[in-house]
Amino acid sequence: MTQDRDSSKKIAEKIAKCLALAQSANTHEAEAALRQANALMQKYQLTVNDAAASAVTECEFKTSNQRTPAAYISALAQLIADVFACQVIAAKYVADKTGIRFIGMGTTPELAGYTFEVLQRQLTRDRRNYVTTLSRCGRATKTRRGDLFCQAWVDKIKSQVDAFASKAEQAAIDTYMQKNYHNLTTHSSKSTTFKAGDYSAWFAGQVAAKNVSLHRPLQTKFGLHLSEDKNE
Repeated sequence: MTQDRDSSKKIAEKIAKCLALAQSANTHEAEAALRQANALMQKYQLTVNDAAASAVTECEFKTSNQRTPAAYISALAQLIADVFACQVIAAKYVADKTGIRFIGMGTTPELAGYTFEVLQRQLTRDRRNYVTTLSRCGRATKTRRGDLFCQAWVDKIKSQVDAFASKAEQAAIDTYMQKNYHNLTTHSSKSTTFKAGDYSAWFAGQVAAKNVSLHRPLQTKFGLHLSEDKNE
Protein backbone atom coordinates (compact mmCIF):
# COMPACT_ATOMS: atom_id res chain seq x y z
CA MET A 1 0.00 0.00 0.00
CA THR A 2 2.81 2.39 0.93
CA GLN A 3 4.67 1.46 -2.25
CA ASP A 4 1.58 2.24 -4.35
CA ARG A 5 1.21 5.60 -2.61
CA ASP A 6 4.87 6.46 -3.20
CA SER A 7 4.58 5.47 -6.86
CA SER A 8 1.45 7.57 -7.29
CA LYS A 9 3.18 10.52 -5.64
CA LYS A 10 6.16 10.26 -8.00
CA ILE A 11 3.87 10.22 -11.03
CA ALA A 12 1.94 13.21 -9.67
CA GLU A 13 5.22 15.06 -9.11
CA LYS A 14 6.23 14.32 -12.71
CA ILE A 15 2.91 15.67 -13.95
CA ALA A 16 3.38 18.78 -11.82
CA LYS A 17 6.82 19.37 -13.38
CA CYS A 18 5.35 18.96 -16.87
CA LEU A 19 2.58 21.42 -16.07
CA ALA A 20 5.17 23.89 -14.81
CA LEU A 21 7.17 23.49 -18.04
CA ALA A 22 3.95 24.05 -19.97
CA GLN A 23 4.14 27.68 -18.81
CA SER A 24 7.47 28.11 -20.59
CA ALA A 25 7.95 31.00 -23.03
CA ASN A 26 9.36 28.44 -25.46
CA THR A 27 6.26 27.41 -27.41
CA HIS A 28 7.56 24.02 -28.53
CA GLU A 29 8.79 23.12 -25.03
CA ALA A 30 5.49 24.23 -23.51
CA GLU A 31 3.39 22.25 -25.96
CA ALA A 32 5.49 19.10 -25.52
CA ALA A 33 5.29 19.38 -21.72
CA LEU A 34 1.52 19.86 -21.82
CA ARG A 35 1.07 16.84 -24.09
CA GLN A 36 3.15 14.72 -21.72
CA ALA A 37 1.21 15.96 -18.70
CA ASN A 38 -2.13 15.19 -20.36
CA ALA A 39 -0.90 11.74 -21.43
CA LEU A 40 0.23 10.90 -17.90
CA MET A 41 -3.00 12.19 -16.34
CA GLN A 42 -5.06 10.13 -18.77
CA LYS A 43 -2.94 7.00 -18.28
CA TYR A 44 -2.97 7.11 -14.48
CA GLN A 45 -6.38 8.76 -14.10
CA LEU A 46 -4.99 11.74 -12.22
CA THR A 47 -6.10 15.37 -12.26
CA VAL A 48 -4.39 18.76 -12.09
CA ASN A 49 -5.32 18.88 -8.40
CA ASP A 50 -3.66 15.48 -7.88
CA ALA A 51 -0.48 16.89 -9.39
CA ALA A 52 -0.64 20.00 -7.24
CA ALA A 53 -1.24 17.84 -4.16
CA SER A 54 2.20 16.25 -4.66
CA ALA A 55 3.65 19.47 -3.22
CA VAL A 56 1.67 19.05 0.02
CA THR A 57 3.79 18.16 3.07
CA GLU A 58 3.22 17.43 6.76
CA CYS A 59 4.96 18.30 10.00
CA GLU A 60 3.96 17.11 13.47
CA PHE A 61 4.74 18.76 16.78
CA LYS A 62 4.16 17.79 20.39
CA THR A 63 1.65 19.55 22.59
CA SER A 64 1.79 20.05 26.33
CA ASN A 65 -1.24 17.76 26.77
CA GLN A 66 -1.16 14.01 27.26
CA ARG A 67 -4.40 13.16 25.44
CA THR A 68 -6.93 15.41 23.74
CA PRO A 69 -5.48 18.93 23.34
CA ALA A 70 -7.08 21.57 25.55
CA ALA A 71 -9.52 23.91 23.82
CA TYR A 72 -7.06 26.80 23.95
CA ILE A 73 -4.27 24.66 22.42
CA SER A 74 -6.58 23.60 19.59
CA ALA A 75 -7.59 27.22 19.06
CA LEU A 76 -3.95 28.35 18.95
CA ALA A 77 -3.09 25.62 16.44
CA GLN A 78 -6.03 26.58 14.21
CA LEU A 79 -5.05 30.27 14.28
CA ILE A 80 -1.53 29.41 13.21
CA ALA A 81 -2.83 27.03 10.52
CA ASP A 82 -4.94 29.88 9.11
CA VAL A 83 -1.94 32.20 9.00
CA PHE A 84 0.15 29.67 7.11
CA ALA A 85 -2.69 28.40 4.90
CA CYS A 86 -2.50 24.90 6.38
CA GLN A 87 -4.91 22.26 7.58
CA VAL A 88 -4.35 21.11 11.15
CA ILE A 89 -5.28 17.85 12.88
CA ALA A 90 -4.54 16.23 16.23
CA ALA A 91 -2.65 12.94 15.97
CA LYS A 92 -1.46 10.40 18.54
CA TYR A 93 2.27 9.73 18.31
CA VAL A 94 3.23 7.75 21.44
CA ALA A 95 0.77 5.91 23.69
CA ASP A 96 -1.89 8.43 24.69
CA LYS A 97 0.17 11.51 23.93
CA THR A 98 -1.16 13.82 21.24
CA GLY A 99 0.62 15.88 18.63
CA ILE A 100 -0.55 18.70 16.36
CA ARG A 101 0.01 17.96 12.66
CA PHE A 102 0.13 20.79 10.12
CA ILE A 103 -0.57 19.95 6.47
CA GLY A 104 0.12 22.42 3.67
CA MET A 105 2.16 23.41 0.65
CA GLY A 106 5.95 23.12 0.62
CA THR A 107 7.66 24.33 3.79
CA THR A 108 4.62 26.06 5.30
CA PRO A 109 3.78 23.18 7.71
CA GLU A 110 7.31 23.33 9.13
CA LEU A 111 7.08 27.10 9.56
CA ALA A 112 3.64 26.77 11.14
CA GLY A 113 4.92 24.11 13.51
CA TYR A 114 7.88 26.19 14.63
CA THR A 115 5.55 29.12 15.33
CA PHE A 116 3.22 26.81 17.24
CA GLU A 117 6.04 25.48 19.41
CA VAL A 118 7.28 28.98 20.30
CA LEU A 119 3.85 30.39 21.09
CA GLN A 120 2.73 27.29 22.97
CA ARG A 121 5.77 27.62 25.23
CA GLN A 122 5.02 31.31 25.75
CA LEU A 123 1.35 30.60 26.50
CA THR A 124 2.27 27.82 28.94
CA ARG A 125 4.75 30.10 30.69
CA ASP A 126 2.25 32.96 30.93
CA ARG A 127 -0.38 30.59 32.30
CA ARG A 128 2.01 29.27 34.93
CA ASN A 129 2.95 32.80 36.01
CA TYR A 130 -0.70 33.81 36.22
CA VAL A 131 -1.76 30.78 38.25
CA THR A 132 0.96 31.51 40.83
CA THR A 133 -0.89 34.76 41.62
CA LEU A 134 -4.02 32.80 42.68
CA SER A 135 -2.84 32.11 46.20
CA ARG A 136 -6.30 31.95 47.83
CA CYS A 137 -7.92 29.57 45.33
CA GLY A 138 -8.45 25.82 45.39
CA ARG A 139 -6.94 23.55 42.76
CA ALA A 140 -10.14 23.33 40.66
CA THR A 141 -10.51 27.12 40.61
CA LYS A 142 -6.87 27.58 39.63
CA THR A 143 -7.28 25.12 36.75
CA ARG A 144 -10.50 26.75 35.53
CA ARG A 145 -9.12 30.28 35.71
CA GLY A 146 -5.87 29.17 34.12
CA ASP A 147 -7.86 27.75 31.21
CA LEU A 148 -9.90 30.95 30.88
CA PHE A 149 -6.68 32.96 30.95
CA CYS A 150 -5.37 30.89 28.03
CA GLN A 151 -8.61 31.16 26.05
CA ALA A 152 -8.46 34.94 26.41
CA TRP A 153 -4.76 34.94 25.45
CA VAL A 154 -5.49 33.13 22.18
CA ASP A 155 -8.61 35.23 21.53
CA LYS A 156 -6.51 38.40 21.80
CA ILE A 157 -4.28 37.47 18.86
CA LYS A 158 -7.11 36.41 16.51
CA SER A 159 -7.10 39.81 14.82
CA GLN A 160 -3.62 39.07 13.43
CA VAL A 161 -4.91 36.30 11.13
CA ASP A 162 -4.78 37.81 7.66
CA ALA A 163 -3.30 35.18 5.32
CA PHE A 164 -5.20 32.30 3.77
CA ALA A 165 -4.59 29.79 1.00
CA SER A 166 -5.24 30.75 -2.60
CA LYS A 167 -7.99 28.77 -4.34
CA ALA A 168 -5.39 26.66 -6.15
CA GLU A 169 -3.50 25.87 -2.94
CA GLN A 170 -6.70 25.06 -1.09
CA ALA A 171 -7.83 22.72 -3.88
CA ALA A 172 -4.48 20.89 -3.74
CA ILE A 173 -4.63 20.55 0.05
CA ASP A 174 -8.27 19.38 -0.11
CA THR A 175 -7.31 16.72 -2.65
CA TYR A 176 -4.45 15.56 -0.41
CA MET A 177 -6.73 15.41 2.63
CA GLN A 178 -9.37 13.40 0.76
CA LYS A 179 -6.76 10.85 -0.30
CA ASN A 180 -4.89 10.52 2.97
CA TYR A 181 -7.33 11.52 5.72
CA HIS A 182 -10.79 10.58 4.46
CA ASN A 183 -11.52 8.65 7.68
CA LEU A 184 -10.84 11.46 10.15
CA THR A 185 -13.08 11.67 13.19
CA THR A 186 -14.06 15.03 14.62
CA HIS A 187 -13.62 15.88 18.28
CA SER A 188 -14.51 19.23 19.80
CA SER A 189 -12.52 20.34 22.83
CA LYS A 190 -14.76 21.72 25.55
CA SER A 191 -14.21 25.37 26.39
CA THR A 192 -14.12 26.40 30.04
CA THR A 193 -17.20 28.26 31.26
CA PHE A 194 -17.20 31.26 33.57
CA LYS A 195 -18.14 31.23 37.23
CA ALA A 196 -18.42 34.07 39.68
CA GLY A 197 -15.13 35.92 40.02
CA ASP A 198 -13.59 34.42 36.87
CA TYR A 199 -13.70 37.49 34.65
CA SER A 200 -10.42 38.73 36.09
CA ALA A 201 -8.78 35.65 34.56
CA TRP A 202 -10.08 36.59 31.09
CA PHE A 203 -8.89 40.17 31.49
CA ALA A 204 -5.45 38.97 32.65
CA GLY A 205 -5.15 36.72 29.57
CA GLN A 206 -6.02 39.58 27.23
CA VAL A 207 -3.43 41.80 28.88
CA ALA A 208 -0.73 39.11 28.79
CA ALA A 209 -1.23 38.61 25.04
CA LYS A 210 -1.31 42.32 24.21
CA ASN A 211 2.17 42.31 22.68
CA VAL A 212 2.24 38.71 21.43
CA SER A 213 2.85 38.41 17.68
CA LEU A 214 1.94 35.44 15.51
CA HIS A 215 4.68 36.51 13.12
CA ARG A 216 7.53 37.35 15.49
CA PRO A 217 8.89 33.79 15.98
CA LEU A 218 9.83 33.47 12.31
CA GLN A 219 10.80 37.11 11.96
CA THR A 220 13.24 36.53 14.82
CA LYS A 221 14.62 33.27 13.47
CA PHE A 222 14.65 33.93 9.72
CA GLY A 223 13.92 37.61 9.26
CA LEU A 224 10.69 36.71 7.43
CA HIS A 225 7.64 38.95 7.08
CA LEU A 226 4.55 36.76 6.92
CA SER A 227 1.60 39.12 7.20
CA GLU A 228 1.12 39.74 3.48
CA ASP A 229 -2.26 38.84 2.00
CA LYS A 230 -2.22 35.76 -0.22
CA ASN A 231 -5.70 36.27 -1.68
CA GLU A 232 -4.60 37.57 -5.02
